[in-house]
Amino acid sequence: MQDRFKQLLNEKKLTATHFAALIKVNASAISHILNGRSKPGFDLLDKIAQALPDVNMNWLITGKGFPYISKQTNFSSPAPSLSDSSQIANDEIISISTPRKQESKPNTTSDVISSKLSRHSDKRIKRVIIFYEDGTFESYE
Repeated sequence: MQDRFKQLLNEKKLTATHFAALIKVNASAISHILNGRSKPGFDLLDKIAQALPDVNMNWLITGKGFPYISKQTNFSSPAPSLSDSSQIANDEIISISTPRKQESKPNTTSDVISSKLSRHSDKRIKRVIIFYEDGTFESYE
């Protein structure tokens, strides 16, 4: 992650001090990350996501995908509500049926979700996040 932070600063042409000011954190926090003394916490990553919405946070955290979110993906609009399915395209809805009795572990996403839901039938889903291989994601609440 340290190398990706350095790459991000180089590409954005920012010093560690300017970057810290941009995301509103103490400059020492950035210095510690760049020198490998610490890893960023959720609050710092959230501040980066807010200040630099074009940065692919999945890439920054894991190194997977591309450094920047595709210009074709629009994350500025609010995520649709799961309770209002008219806002969600049909191809975005995962059909979840009653889980089948299985001898082995579930092997598909629907099987895993169905298995989790059946064990926690008293719980309600608050948020679903879908991560795509290209590093983009969608969030539904």
